[in-house]
Amino acid sequence: MPDGTLVLEIPEAIAWSEAGDIQVSGQAKNLDTLTLNGDPVTITDDTFVETVTLTRGINHLVASGIDIGGDPLTDEATVLAGTFASPGNTMPSVLGAHLGSAGLDAVGSYAATALDPSLLLKKKDSLNPIYENHPILGNWMEADLAGMTFQDAEIDITPTGGALEVTVTLPELVIDLAAYGELVWIDYDMDLQMTAAAAVITAEIMIEAVDGGLEVSMVAPDISLEGFTYDLSILPSFIESYFFVETIQGTVEDLLIAQSEEMVPAMIDEALTGLEFAYTMDLLGSELALSAAFADVDVTAAGVSLDMDVNVAVPGSGTVSYAGYLAAPESSTPAPSTDSSLSLVVSDDLLNRTLFEMWRGGAMEVTLSTEDGSLEPTTLEGLPLETATVTISPQLPPVIVDGESGLQLQAGALDVVASTPGASFGELIEMRLTIMADATIAVADGILQPSIGDVSIAIEVLESDWVIHDGAVSELVAWALPPETLSSMASEVAIALPSLGGVTVSTAEFDRSQDAFYSAIFVEFSLE
Repeated sequence: MPDGTLVLEIPEAIAWSEAGDIQVSGQAKNLDTLTLNGDPVTITDDTFVETVTLTRGINHLVASGIDIGGDPLTDEATVLAGTFASPGNTMPSVLGAHLGSAGLDAVGSYAATALDPSLLLKKKDSLNPIYENHPILGNWMEADLAGMTFQDAEIDITPTGGALEVTVTLPELVIDLAAYGELVWIDYDMDLQMTAAAAVITAEIMIEAVDGGLEVSMVAPDISLEGFTYDLSILPSFIESYFFVETIQGTVEDLLIAQSEEMVPAMIDEALTGLEFAYTMDLLGSELALSAAFADVDVTAAGVSLDMDVNVAVPGSGTVSYAGYLAAPESSTPAPSTDSSLSLVVSDDLLNRTLFEMWRGGAMEVTLSTEDGSLEPTTLEGLPLETATVTISPQLPPVIVDGESGLQLQAGALDVVASTPGASFGELIEMRLTIMADATIAVADGILQPSIGDVSIAIEVLESDWVIHDGAVSELVAWALPPETLSSMASEVAIALPSLGGVTVSTAEFDRSQDAFYSAIFVEFSLE
């Protein structure tokens, strides 16, 4: 038995705290030396008090000493420090997007695909006859709109302060008319055609965030038929051609405007709604539901900026206690770049809330066994280990924070219990791990997800009847929780990048500013 006692009392072994300076204290009886995280500590009346600065994220405190009999003593505590926010609530402005001029061009190209002549003509029957002339008995004429064609429609969208200026161009417009009637009591019918080099519709598009969705409307549309031509030489003499032309032209213009007002905003709305992050996905066997709502829209000369509020939920049966999820400072609201086709900004709150919900719902509690094949038999120090069960139970949620060399995935108080019945070197070991892993946010195939680099693991043995040296314990950890397992768990936290209707992500680049508390993704589009 050791001659001394070392107990780290404050903070507790698993604790939640504000970041900054805290007082670490405990008992230190019959100790010759004492250090806290490697720094010497003064012992006064068998106790110690030391000020320690907790950084945002996981902090692992190790008190180590040598007692008067020369025996080493250690006690440890893991603290998650920072500002915590209540789960269950919607996170305001944790996603942002900015659609630049090139992105708006892609939206316009997609919206233009809706302007098919057959769709624009879907209400023509209710308009016919679009011309009527009954001057005298036995002489009359009516005309129906029979058809319309044009070449590939074009939609140009130019952002201005407060609105989008939209120009819809329908090149090589051809209007087919079916004219019929009586001339001196003799029935006749004829096909007529009017053409225009282009029908050009101009308007403003207004976009507003309403009840979590977007409302897109067309304001003050105007139309001109450029290069409008016709041949009316075959019309009966009693037809006043100028009135005929004005009537037909006005009706066609009204039809094109009405259908554009209905279809163009709808297609732009459909494209922009693709920016909404709202989906469910399977994460480690649990269903994560992510729902985003548009909170604000701002149209400037540089493009369209959208702020989104997000809620995340993972149903489960976890029974852990907590202070909340690790929250970014309020001053770190993401600000998208205006330089790319689409710039997305993702607050660390979204990643940390996702990790928290998975942890709280029990999705990170794992049992591996040689019996079901989820754990491979192995040999430790030449001793056979054919039957084993390993349970992994994190007592604190993993977090993503800024580390010294970039992003870091931290997992603290990860309890690992290895049961090895019948093993000659022992049947049970309980450990508590602290894991620090370099992380990056990778973008591939339209998916944003963390990827893991170098991993360091601190091991605290809580209880054990094993009679093997510490190196074998490290081998056990590497066997039960290898880096590829951590990478696999991290890669489960995936966020699908948006699709703007038929416009999909072709390339995406990731950028991270130190201490920004959010990540930026710059996206280029291609048409499907």
